[in-house]
Amino acid sequence: MPELACQQAFDLAVQHHQAGRLNEAEQLYRQILAQQPNHAGALHYLGMVIYRKGQHDAAVDMIRQAIAIMPNWPDAYSNLAGVFQARGQLDQAITAYRQALALQPNYPEVHYNLGIALQANGQLDEAIAAWRQAISFRAHFPEAHYNLGNALAEKRQPDQAIAAYRQAVALKPDNTEMLHTLARVLEDKGLRQEALATYQQVLRLKPDDQTVKFDLAAMGSGQAVSTMPVEYIRSLFDGYATKFDEHLVNQLGYFIPQEMFTAVRAIDQRPDWDVLDLGCGTGLCGALFRPCAKRLVGVDLSPRMLERATARKIYDELIEADITVAMRNHPLQWTLLLAGDMLIYVGDLSEVFPAASAALRAGGLFAFSVEKHDGDGFFLHSGKRFAHSLNYLRDLARCNSFEELAAQATTIRQENSKAVEGWLVILRKLG
Repeated sequence: MPELACQQAFDLAVQHHQAGRLNEAEQLYRQILAQQPNHAGALHYLGMVIYRKGQHDAAVDMIRQAIAIMPNWPDAYSNLAGVFQARGQLDQAITAYRQALALQPNYPEVHYNLGIALQANGQLDEAIAAWRQAISFRAHFPEAHYNLGNALAEKRQPDQAIAAYRQAVALKPDNTEMLHTLARVLEDKGLRQEALATYQQVLRLKPDDQTVKFDLAAMGSGQAVSTMPVEYIRSLFDGYATKFDEHLVNQLGYFIPQEMFTAVRAIDQRPDWDVLDLGCGTGLCGALFRPCAKRLVGVDLSPRMLERATARKIYDELIEADITVAMRNHPLQWTLLLAGDMLIYVGDLSEVFPAASAALRAGGLFAFSVEKHDGDGFFLHSGKRFAHSLNYLRDLARCNSFEELAAQATTIRQENSKAVEGWLVILRKLG
């Protein structure tokens, strides 16, 4: 292929590539390489095409060949890093990003992507430095400001996090995710009026956003809600999964699983429970009941929590589902239902109790904990959890063929150096 024709073919291939016509681009790149095997551009961009088609190993090989021919090409190193990152090879990705920056230090996108890889690799301080570098080269970079805010919030530096979020929102005022995150951090900081105004701004942009309506309800503004939205639960616990056990047990003094185990075993010593662990999380309850369970199944809405539970290797099965749906789908299969510190995210239990009764065999136990509410029914408090009255629970139990075996006062957790009072309840399904 003559040089001019080759350049024209390459230019056309790039046009196809940029327009998303990958097959046409791939065909032209391969035609060029058949004539000029050392065409660095064709090698590089062919690598990116086949990467987008899921051929990651071949993509790495192609891009490395391009770099061998043109070793001072920062874009090639950056794209190689992106492929490594997609494969979960974070150390290799970080190395390649840094090689790109050694060639072109003032490359904000690469600093930004390096920050994401560093954060995923657990190097939060280095990620913060990378995002700050990205911003230093391009102040108008809302995503870098936002990720910086997230990292600073994780490091419990709320003032700096708020400043970063405000920059992100100023640059992208219609981004509801950024606004919503800013509102939550403002609320946590006690800046109530600004938080309310920011939540309202999100709601104007997304009138049907149930998570914002829930946040506003917890602040005593807007319409009352009866349960936590599914997407809220999933987002909350997906983000919480990696630090859940350490934070809950070591920092919040959470011992409900141990108390529940002791209470259940005081009532019934059988060695062969069929257990459905509702809102199983990472498996804190399941781990205690495994030795006396013939069958142990966990159900949760959070995929990341279920990943952590899977790693414990204690469950016979794990199900990603709403607890009510899971119970209805398995009628008369269980002798023990566990709900450790889970109903506090549900609120209205008028569907949970009938489903629990239907799921249990006669004589089976339903053991759960709730936060204490001294009024009637249930109540969404500012901690964004529901509290329940004992009379409300007893009424539901009577209406759904349960008898009460235990209802003991307990401390659910510590919060802001104060004990969160609750109830540990054990019910038996009547035959």
